[in-house]
Amino acid sequence: MQAQLLNLMSWRAGLLLSGCLDALANEHLLPYAVYCGDRLVPLTSRRDLLHALEGLHLRLIALGARRLQPRITTLGLPRGKRQRIWVEWEATLGDGSRQVVAQTVEYLRHTDSGLRGEMTEYTCLLKQAA
Repeated sequence: MQAQLLNLMSWRAGLLLSGCLDALANEHLLPYAVYCGDRLVPLTSRRDLLHALEGLHLRLIALGARRLQPRITTLGLPRGKRQRIWVEWEATLGDGSRQVVAQTVEYLRHTDSGLRGEMTEYTCLLKQAA
């Protein structure tokens, strides 16, 4: 199961970095919740979701990311149709260096269309260097 989840997260990371945001948005359920610390950002429409994904894409490009690679650090036990995974997101930059850009908990739900994201909780989000 972990290998399948890693493949899924890797595919989604590729969509984000390459700017295939419509395809990436299809991987999420609405409303979608994003937690950054104590702050909740509710994404209630596809437009809101696409705007948030575009912001992430632009931050990665500004950072000089050439590759985004997830590493699953913890796999939660499935509960009904839901699954939680803890992910560390590492960007490979243009100079070949690597930087962890975020640590998240991804809340996923099994649907007839496959595994879809319901919520992301950022446990660590590194600020972009000025």
